[in-house]
Amino acid sequence: MKLNKLFLVIGMLLICISTFAQWQVSAGPGMKKAKFIESTDSLLFLVTEAGIYKSSNGGISWKLKNNGITNNYISCLHVYNSVLYAGTNNGVYLPVGDDGVFKSIDYGETWTKCLSGKIRKIQSFDNKVFVNLGGNAIYTSTDDGHTWQNEANSANYYADFYATNATHLFACLKYGGIYSKAIADTGWTRISSPVIVDSSYESIAVDGNKIGVATSGNF
Repeated sequence: MKLNKLFLVIGMLLICISTFAQWQVSAGPGMKKAKFIESTDSLLFLVTEAGIYKSSNGGISWKLKNNGITNNYISCLHVYNSVLYAGTNNGVYLPVGDDGVFKSIDYGETWTKCLSGKIRKIQSFDNKVFVNLGGNAIYTSTDDGHTWQNEANSANYYADFYATNATHLFACLKYGGIYSKAIADTGWTRISSPVIVDSSYESIAVDGNKIGVATSGNF
């Protein structure tokens, strides 16, 4: 009897694994280069070289939703508190566009600009939306993007930032090391950094008590 129960459990597990392993190719929004995807409330948002596409039927069909966005070079997309935030960054060598953070409170139907500047990343922690602006400043908002506060400046260029366990925020400066702070605090503290030669910090990730840093340069 116990053996039969064991086989039954194994069979159920195999069925579950088989079910979740099935993938289907979505038609997509046509011949557009897909960059990344975000989801909220059963909706899918796909960022492409042409802007942001929305699907309300699991990716079967897509509609372009750029109403109000004046720069289609989307560098990041984030959802927090039912508000969508799209950051734009045309880069150095591309034509100058209207860079900044655009937000939508109607699931992408319309967008309004709420912050100016070249945007590298948008994240949210502890009831705050964090924006890496221009590579050398971090701005935060606690009122759904209506107002923004400059939380940190650095002439050394913030390469990336990341929070862990909803308690601390970590930032790596391109040429200046790694810093941390409690999310509720305003001061940053430099922490011990790995020694890198002829290269620079590019991005950071945290898993528990481990910090990973990506670098680039001469090796």
